[in-house]
Parts: sequence; structure tokens; C-alpha cells
Amino acid sequence: MKSQKTINRSFVILLAFSILNFTWSAAAAETMEVTLQTSKGEIVVELFPDKAPQTVNNFASYVANGFYDNTLFHRVVPDFVVQGGGFGTGMKAKVTQPAIANESLNGLNNERGTIAMARKRAPDSATSQFYFNLADNSDLDPRGSQFGYTVFGKVISGMDAVDLISAVPSQNTMRAKNVPIEDVVLLSAKLTKGNLPLSKSDSQPKALSTYIAGQHYIMLANPVATTTFNAVEVVEVFSYGCQHCYTFEKLLTPWTAGLDKGVQFKKSPAIWNGLMRLFAHTYYTIEQQPQAQQLHQKLFDQIVLDGRPLLSESMIGLFFSENGVDEQSFAATFDSKQVINQVALAEARVKNFEIDGIPALIVNGKYRVTAESAGGQKEMLQVVDYLIKKEKGA
Repeated sequence: MKSQKTINRSFVILLAFSILNFTWSAAAAETMEVTLQTSKGEIVVELFPDKAPQTVNNFASYVANGFYDNTLFHRVVPDFVVQGGGFGTGMKAKVTQPAIANESLNGLNNERGTIAMARKRAPDSATSQFYFNLADNSDLDPRGSQFGYTVFGKVISGMDAVDLISAVPSQNTMRAKNVPIEDVVLLSAKLTKGNLPLSKSDSQPKALSTYIAGQHYIMLANPVATTTFNAVEVVEVFSYGCQHCYTFEKLLTPWTAGLDKGVQFKKSPAIWNGLMRLFAHTYYTIEQQPQAQQLHQKLFDQIVLDGRPLLSESMIGLFFSENGVDEQSFAATFDSKQVINQVALAEARVKNFEIDGIPALIVNGKYRVTAESAGGQKEMLQVVDYLIKKEKGA
């Protein structure tokens, strides 16, 4: 976790307002509190399951299983954070559950007294480690297209104990930095208000035998003719600047690899402003450059993960050049008639598909599936599987 981020503000502000991303609103959830007994005193934390449902469920499951008992606060940075939840005594790493999705777009900020999930560089890499904010750490909040660190609760009692932990001198070791010179131990963690989380099996999305039009998917008022012969066509509408598209890509890639010959998958850039049109030109330029096929994911990483400002053709050209694509070849393709025509067709498709948010999947030009309609990104693929079978049967 970094304490500083060097991001071009004009880029992230432009992305924040120019690309429409879905936000999900959860029903009001029961109040949950966790009491942490530490070697420096008691800390009571209120959790926000309505704002960060997956993160709270993950944290509470660790609590319920006794995972945090006798673990260390292994990182202390004065006026920044106190971090724990990953190591037993002797700095022995604990075996964790699978990583969870990043929920930093929930509107909660990394303010003093809040609790948030620590993670690695990848947005969806948080497991068990958490931290308390000792100050208002706005650098840890999401900025435009760049994910932040998920806040999921706040200290309602015992902030003095957190401050005592932060006052313990620290040192850098061979394995880690800012390690307290004396063991500061989380003796126990107990859920003292609210219900235990769902079991792992109960929390997994379940595929239904039947999905309902208007509830799980939308039937297009005017079906769009497909370009696929003798197969069911599935089109993903996306943009490189969309955080949710970036997350969805990890689910989509293995899913598309498992499709049979009776299904043809395609991508189509979403376009409803100038920046997204620029990204559409970039997508089709990559498609026209055999040597650049590996740049799809790299470009996603640069924009969403690293917050790199790619706001013009020249900036994108530099990215291509850094990755072995000849500048003249790039320029000739980027503004070619073929790419211009493909972008125009993509823009028309967005209108015909009646797209108002991304990512979205269109099945056989008849059905639109989104995370909002399906109930989540994993559920999107389950609904599409159902629609594919429906179309094959027809």
C-alpha cells in the first residue's frame, strides 16, 4: 500500500465525469460491530455492510473463524496508518481466503478513525489485512479511473488504543518496513453486534434454471441484426477507461475461453463522448496491428491500474511506441478510413443496443444483460449462459 500517488488530476477528473460507470445501492443492512481486544486496549469498530457488502462479509468471516486472534499489528506509520491482520507472532504469515473484489467506489473516504482493507497493487487483491487511518488519507481514495482502498467501517470506541499502537517505535527488517520493535498483539476479535456472515457456500452466486425478462435481462425493443452466421452472437460493450469493465475482464476471459463453436464472442467499444471515441480508435488500431494484440490488457492496466493520462492520439502513440509498435504504422492505422468506419459502426451499435452503462453484454442482438439487471458481474455470465441455451433451442 502506497502513501503517495502521482496521478494527473486533469486525466482522472475527466474520466470521472466522462465515463458512466454503474454504481450499486444495497438495501439498508443491520448494524454490525466488532470488538478488538489488543495489547494496547480495546477497539470497537462499526461495520458498513450497506456500503461494502463483500468486504464486510469477508472481514466478519475472518472474525467468526478466529483468524485474527493472536495476530500482530505488523506495520505502524505515524500520522498515516496502523496495519494488521496478516501475521502471527514471529511475523509468520497466515494462510488466507481468496482475494475479494475492490469496493472502494462506495463513497467512503479514508478519514481518520476509519478501517479499510490493505491490498497489493492489483485492485482486487485484498484478503485479510486491514488498517486504521491515523489521519485523513485522501491519497488512498479512488481518483477518477484509479481504484482506491476500500473503507468498510469506523472506530466508534478505542481510538486512544489505536493512537497508542501508532506511538510504538518501528524499524525496517529484511522482510518488511515499519515493523514495531515490540509485539503489538490483536488478542481477539469478536462480533459483538449483528449477525454472522453467510457461509462461503451460501455467499456464492447461484445460477437459476429460469431468468425473467425485465428482471434479470432486458429485451431490446428493436432487435439488432447480427453479423454472425449459424451461431449465437455475444457482444461485450466496454471502454478502456471503465473500472468495472477492467474488473469484469478477469471473469470474462476464462468464460470466453470455454465457449463452444456455436457461440461467437465479440467486443465493441462504448462511445458517448470524445474520450471514449479516442479509446475506440485505440481498440481498433490494436485489432489492425498483429504485433500489438498483447496491448489490450496492458492498455487497461495503464489507464485503470496506474492512472496513466492517455488523453490524446500523441499520448497513445507514445504508449504504442514504448511497446514496440512503429510510430508511423500506428499513425497510419489510427486515422485510417477502416478504423474511422469501425468506430462509426460501434457508435451506432451503442445507440441500437440502448446502452446506458457498461460493461454490458448483448445476446444475439435481442437481449441486454448488465450487472445492474443480473445482480452482479458473475451473475451476468450466468444469465448470458441461460440466454445462449434459449437461443440455441430456438
